[in-house]
Amino acid sequence: MVGFGRPFIANPDLPNRIKNDYPLANHEPSTLFGGAEKGLLDYPEYQAI
Repeated sequence: MVGFGRPFIANPDLPNRIKNDYPLANHEPSTLFGGAEKGLLDYPEYQAI
């Protein structure tokens, strides 16, 4: 479960990305613990072009 923590922060749709083999977004380390207001809700879901 710990191994999925950081990927889930940058990819709120992580199960869908894994299921469909979509690329994973990189997380911004400054959003992990405290800091500014930016965080989980600021990362978009994957949009196929």
